[in-house]
Amino acid sequence: MKPKPSTGYFTPQASRRQRVSTPVHSEANDNKLSNMSDSFFHNLMSCPVRRELILNIISSEKENILKYKQKLAQEEKRKQCNGSPLSKVQKKYVCESPSALLRRRALEQQGRQSPQSELSDVSKSNSESATSKSASPIQFDKILDQVVAYVEIRSNDNKDRSHGAKALMQLMGAVIRDQFTRDVTHVVFKDGSFTTYEKAKLMKVHLVSVLWIEACRTTNSRVSENKFSAVGTASYDHNVSVLCSDDQTMVPVAYQMIMCIDVPQDS
Repeated sequence: MKPKPSTGYFTPQASRRQRVSTPVHSEANDNKLSNMSDSFFHNLMSCPVRRELILNIISSEKENILKYKQKLAQEEKRKQCNGSPLSKVQKKYVCESPSALLRRRALEQQGRQSPQSELSDVSKSNSESATSKSASPIQFDKILDQVVAYVEIRSNDNKDRSHGAKALMQLMGAVIRDQFTRDVTHVVFKDGSFTTYEKAKLMKVHLVSVLWIEACRTTNSRVSENKFSAVGTASYDHNVSVLCSDDQTMVPVAYQMIMCIDVPQDS
């Protein structure tokens, strides 16, 4: 019997296995590259001529290097923002519920107003106000402009001490009156006469102490008169009330004394 021709199904065939490429470890490559760059940089900097050339190049291209750093920082920030929950919320705002809409708006508001931006805005406003103030200072002879003053300052031994205050107020732009006239707007008072105090109260003018003049001089501006009331006004009010109370008690007593006196009758 002749053998049957082989169809090839039972003959051993070569295995057709694909070659599996071994994965290249990126970390190992990065380490090798970093080691090579470190060694290369060390070799460059060891030579004084090359080092000087490198420093010259860096100094000449300093602006471009800074721009490149800023560009890298912006790209990194953009990547972080794209992967942040805020960006996901911003993309999905179709058919939002009211609560989701409020949450998204709150996140957007927080992202826009960071603490650094708020601090920068505050510093900018402060610097602008400071520059505006420094750009237009008040002249010394205009501080007490439109002030008509009557000065009455006396010491404990009843001596007139108002000459210095008058001279200073005139330098600051005030008009000084030697007498208490109707156009007086301010009365600088200390241990003066009671009539001057009462007249100032009746005319409702500013009754201030010497400290008000000093405050205007030091701050280079017109300070509020309410903070510097005249010295001795409280004692005057107290004395007035005491005098009135004494009169109330003395009138009945005097009347009784008059009634008890025997009036001589005409013969």
